[in-house]
Amino acid sequence: MKANFVAALLMLSGCADLPWDPEGTMERIQESKVLRVGIISSGNGAPDVPQRRFLSSVASETGSRPQLVTGPAELLLPKLEEGELDIVVGHFAADTPWSKRVTFMPTPGQRGDNDGEPTSAAIIRNGENGWITLVHKHAPILKGASR
Repeated sequence: MKANFVAALLMLSGCADLPWDPEGTMERIQESKVLRVGIISSGNGAPDVPQRRFLSSVASETGSRPQLVTGPAELLLPKLEEGELDIVVGHFAADTPWSKRVTFMPTPGQRGDNDGEPTSAAIIRNGENGWITLVHKHAPILKGASR
């Protein structure tokens, strides 16, 4: 009985830092003061106003400055999965096949893209739960993004 109690305490002590990032995304951003951002190229390749507000808000909370890289989704999203980017911002349709491989903020259902038109989203590497939690707080800013 006593051994079970001690084991339970040890297990609970490991939960104190939840949510956490197994790959250390949040810690790396806060230490380096750099937020590595991929911008899905469309039109002029610059983020639109809500995307800029979103990135500014996330950077402010993390004490970082955005370092932007522009390109097509096919090049940026694999870099995100590999940890070479911290976040990717762009316009996506609700039925994108990437929704099974990365985390979308806001989620397709929350973005109001029932009409099938691509809408603005921030995409984060799966499993980085602390980072996902922080980005989720700022995701409503993206709802005003237009294509």
